[in-house]
Amino acid sequence: GDTAGTTLTLTPVGVIKVDDISITEVVPEEPEEPEGPVNLMPNGGFETVDPDATFPFAPINVNKAECTIITDDVHSGSYAAQWNDGMPVNISIDTKANTTYRLSGWGKGVSGRMLMQIKIDGTVIGNFIFDDPSAWKETVLEFTTGDTAGTTLTLTPVGVIKVDDISITEVVQ
Repeated sequence: GDTAGTTLTLTPVGVIKVDDISITEVVPEEPEEPEGPVNLMPNGGFETVDPDATFPFAPINVNKAECTIITDDVHSGSYAAQWNDGMPVNISIDTKANTTYRLSGWGKGVSGRMLMQIKIDGTVIGNFIFDDPSAWKETVLEFTTGDTAGTTLTLTPVGVIKVDDISITEVVQ
């Protein structure tokens, strides 16, 4: 079979004492596979806070008055977002063609029944409805992408809504 060898030459400078020399192979570690599905939503938990950002889904430019980061009422972590009525935001998502995805998020209306309209590539696929302003509610929608990769997700609140932990993950068949 194939053999490989390495010659190690030690050249002392002056008087040295040597004991127990060993050579071991360093094997690079395999990168760890992520546990569970990968969230394609940029900063969907709002935990990457940049005080100069114009919107929590950086690098999207939206008036700060329309969406603010909040700390006093969150679903998880330290931050959530409060989103004002009627401010649509388009978010580019790196999806595969002809693939089913699950969009989920936690939210609640600030006063009474509020909803978040969900569009994929300009087509309304449903609404996240938040009935109880005192409790966070998870909502889930599934959608299948078209023949091209990449998707534009449009989120438009109707009413003032608090949102947190938004995710888009591939549905594994």
